[in-house]
Amino acid sequence: MSGDSNLSQTLGIDLIQAAKNELEFLKLVDDNPNLCKGSLVKNAIRRYELFWLPFASRFGSSPALQAAPLDIAWVWHVHMLAPFYYEQDCLNIVSTVLDHAPLNTTQRNLALQLTRDRWYGALPGEPFEVDLTKPPTLLTEYRSRIQYNLEEACYRQFKFYYQVSLPHYSDDLFLKSAAERYEHHVQLKRLHPDVSMVPCYDVQLIWHAHQLHPLNYKQTKTELFGTPLHQDVTGRTPGSNLYRIELKTRSLWEAAGERLEKAGAMYRGDPPDPSPPAPKSLYTLLACQEYSFEIQKVEFEAVGLKRLLNFVIQMENLEGRILYSQTFKGVNQEHFGAPKKFTIENGAEPAIIVSVYKWEIFRTRLIEKCQVDLLPYVQEVVDAEAATVSSQPITIDVPFCSAQYTVKLTLKIDPPSIIKHCFKVQPMKKFVPCNHPSMALSFPELMLSPSDLAKVSVPCDSSTHPVLWRGYRVFRYRVVHSSKALLSALEIINLYDQVVATSHTISPGSFPERSAVEDQQKNIVQNENEGERAMLIRGNKDCGVCIGKLTKTSDRGIPGWQHYVAIKVYKLFGDRGWCSVRKLGHGAFAMQLDPDTNVQVDLKLNTVIISPRAQNIPQILALAFSVSVLHLLCIPYVSHPSRKSSPSSQTSPSGFISPSIYSAGYLSSKVPTNVCLSVRQDMLETSEERVCHYDFNEDLPCGCNDGLPNVVGENVSDEESLEAAGCGSAWR
Repeated sequence: MSGDSNLSQTLGIDLIQAAKNELEFLKLVDDNPNLCKGSLVKNAIRRYELFWLPFASRFGSSPALQAAPLDIAWVWHVHMLAPFYYEQDCLNIVSTVLDHAPLNTTQRNLALQLTRDRWYGALPGEPFEVDLTKPPTLLTEYRSRIQYNLEEACYRQFKFYYQVSLPHYSDDLFLKSAAERYEHHVQLKRLHPDVSMVPCYDVQLIWHAHQLHPLNYKQTKTELFGTPLHQDVTGRTPGSNLYRIELKTRSLWEAAGERLEKAGAMYRGDPPDPSPPAPKSLYTLLACQEYSFEIQKVEFEAVGLKRLLNFVIQMENLEGRILYSQTFKGVNQEHFGAPKKFTIENGAEPAIIVSVYKWEIFRTRLIEKCQVDLLPYVQEVVDAEAATVSSQPITIDVPFCSAQYTVKLTLKIDPPSIIKHCFKVQPMKKFVPCNHPSMALSFPELMLSPSDLAKVSVPCDSSTHPVLWRGYRVFRYRVVHSSKALLSALEIINLYDQVVATSHTISPGSFPERSAVEDQQKNIVQNENEGERAMLIRGNKDCGVCIGKLTKTSDRGIPGWQHYVAIKVYKLFGDRGWCSVRKLGHGAFAMQLDPDTNVQVDLKLNTVIISPRAQNIPQILALAFSVSVLHLLCIPYVSHPSRKSSPSSQTSPSGFISPSIYSAGYLSSKVPTNVCLSVRQDMLETSEERVCHYDFNEDLPCGCNDGLPNVVGENVSDEESLEAAGCGSAWR
């Protein structure tokens, strides 16, 4: 769609496409956290002032010169967002104002090559591009002539992308409305030139896109105002300057018959501080590994036998599964045959049982069993792999009956391979009251609204549960609920007491209304009136949004309706989009986040199983535990008016409460459930006899959900569902 608002036509700029191009550029910057602050930013400012401005002014403002190296392009971008200072600094340094227009990724890559060639011809002593993953080894001192504080502005503007990073900001219909709202903002400013105004983020995105055309923007502001549109950036807490400006802006919009607030365009809270991603192998040791063994040859020797006898050599694992069985006629026999393979997980005891039987009339008689410890040989393989030396087949002598019989095994052992990560939560059935979530959470500013953060008292409950791997605590899972702040939050804490992932409820205002976007399949929308609840999963960046909704379906052969909590997951990193979520029976969900990442969340068994090649383990755990919390928020219950925030008002017919529900906050008295919000009570009124319970005994599979409008599929078995989700039956 082309930008077809009246303002776009007047300006001669496609503001919608310019905003899309800006978002692509901001995503590039966001992927390089060192461009937020520090010595790399200081060096970028030096390169911009001493090299780029003179270089670009020399060759003019042709499209080929719109693509500066990313560090310089970022500083240039930030400088243009302060039009008054940009003009003054350009005139002071190069005697002209450099023009600019945002490019899309393809245009930028083509222009970069042309610019690179000219750069090396004009500036052979300065590299065109620098390493953005580490600070420069040396900072050259120079005297800057730029008046604007670019270093501080880079830090501030780096956080802007977070506010406009959700997928609807790239939707044509949403951006068309944003361009129209920007035009309204401009007209209000023209009518009230002395009043400071602060727009919502949809308008700010279009405003920035306009400012990135500096000459056009200067012409527009001169014709309309004679002065630039200034923007205040102080804090949002009640009583702050920005807060007062926001109230005044709202009143002016309302007086003009318009609404300032727009779903999906409001302040989202602070983003996490920029940080580099964790190493991919960081959590490899927490995976279940298996060793693959191959029986290549078996030899049987007997000492002192005077006649030929038949013997049976049998091998089995510690669970009793037969791995090998072969009859040997006579003594000193060898058996090659087809190699027999078996595997042992690293959590199991690495041993097999070898048995010798003697054939008698119509039956075999056990002579002796011997357990063979394979651990020393497994360690040899690990050591050989560490030394990058290929392991060789090994031969193990197994004596029987004081060495009268000997079985010689020739085995080949392969290096271990990762098969899965498996975690379990140990619920601590106690929630501690706190006066404010900031007393329990490590990063409350990432989860609370500025107004709640500023309050003296916001009662909440908190509990922390161990996350176990093979019985050992490897993470902690902290849960905080506050019905007053409408907050449910969780933190994943590693063994070094560092918060490595979080999840928290987000308001429906974070997402656009269904009618505000052109493509609902590519955007996140949330219907509060239908009881949908959403949680934002974060690591060092936003990872995804998990949405829960109480839904009903009919089951063939059983009258009435079955109610369950449907789960949708939208991934916000890598290839963005809706993930496949298959609801299995008995409180289990199978999710495919990407081709390498399958997750099984079992609420009844209280386990989380993650596929072997998955990365971002803490964030996946935050997602898994969010599923538990969303069940707590969405499942209805009958309660006393004074206990609407207490899910423990409901028990289950069996008397069993899933441990995952306990850890999510079953015993808390401050959970902001839909019952607390008085939403979806119709589910209780019409079908209380078949409402979902916390034991998941009657929970049935309900097909696959890829984030599209819910279509209930045919009921399938758990095994079929696991296979369809890419997990495989071995995951059970």
